[in-house]
Amino acid sequence: MTSTDNTELLMLDVGAAGGITELPTLAPWLKGHAFEPRAAAARAVPQGLYRCGVVHPIALGTTDGTAVLYVTREPCGSSLRQPDQAVAHWRGVAEKAAHGLEVLAKEAVPTIRLTTFLDREGIDCVDYIKLDTQGTELDILLASESALARLSVIRMEVEFVPYYQGQALFWDIAVALTERGFRFLDLPFEARKEDTRGRLLWGEALFYNLTPRDAARQARVLDALGYWREAGTPPPRSGGWRATARRTLGLLIPSYLQWRDSRRGIR
Repeated sequence: MTSTDNTELLMLDVGAAGGITELPTLAPWLKGHAFEPRAAAARAVPQGLYRCGVVHPIALGTTDGTAVLYVTREPCGSSLRQPDQAVAHWRGVAEKAAHGLEVLAKEAVPTIRLTTFLDREGIDCVDYIKLDTQGTELDILLASESALARLSVIRMEVEFVPYYQGQALFWDIAVALTERGFRFLDLPFEARKEDTRGRLLWGEALFYNLTPRDAARQARVLDALGYWREAGTPPPRSGGWRATARRTLGLLIPSYLQWRDSRRGIR
């Protein structure tokens, strides 16, 4: 599939300090909204892939109002959840990285729920949303559960250890999204971080809606990301085992849910 369709694609970049660089072939059709509550980071949000991009100096959260932002020594570690430095050190992260989670200040920042924003802007379909909010990604989605049907492809940072107090981990997120009509797609190797023993610490996971508002637009995004099978496009000349692994895990999660529900029924 080639991006010859002139239909505009809408993306949301939530926690936008790093920008979005993974969809260069769709750049002419992308229109974006970026969310970054830290003033300095909001001013520095990359705009290269945005057409008519709008940067909102506000955090997506669980309420419409304000919340406390824990500002860390490493700015990109700042979060609406309090960092747990003890966990960071215990899991064998380099001392420099753990030191970066030290809280230097607490700031009140404005927040808005995803549902509120979409309704305000009259947005019915989000073709691609990136969530990188340091432990609050699932909080944002579940606080606007009615908006999930409007999301087509999700890329989100996931942790395998709780660097932030009370945060959801990868498996929690995968189960929650599977229950709500999404399928796990991938945990790209280039977007993973391991500890000194080779154990996964965090990464960026991809999920896609099984009943998207616009299947053709979803296919364009999936194809641009390199997932030809899920996009329904012709296969490339090489590759295969990674796609097989992704599909297997995507099938295992619903099986786990069935087993879990049956156990609950027994009890």
